[in-house]
Amino acid sequence: MPENTEFVIKDRIVSLSDYAFFGCSNLLSITILKSVTSIGMYEFAKCSNLTKIIYKGTKAELGALKKDYGWDLESSLKEIYCTDGKINFFFTSRITFLSNLKNLKLAVR
Repeated sequence: MPENTEFVIKDRIVSLSDYAFFGCSNLLSITILKSVTSIGMYEFAKCSNLTKIIYKGTKAELGALKKDYGWDLESSLKEIYCTDGKINFFFTSRITFLSNLKNLKLAVR
């Protein structure tokens, strides 16, 4: 992939397969069209310079997308822009994780 790349998913694509962009360190941003219904496992994992996703649907539609395990693992993703506003990715993902947490035990050394 060329340096400082911004990538647009074409409108006929409905699924992003596992590992499709895994480790693409030159990927800065990606635009995903509303036609996409699923994001594969480790899709953007280890994309160390990916800071922005532009999703051409609403926040609710993004939430309804099937996102497989680790799709964003070790990326530098900070923001997702939807047609109805911006999502601060780190804050939102941590709150979602914490709100689903039911039981936590910590060991003290």
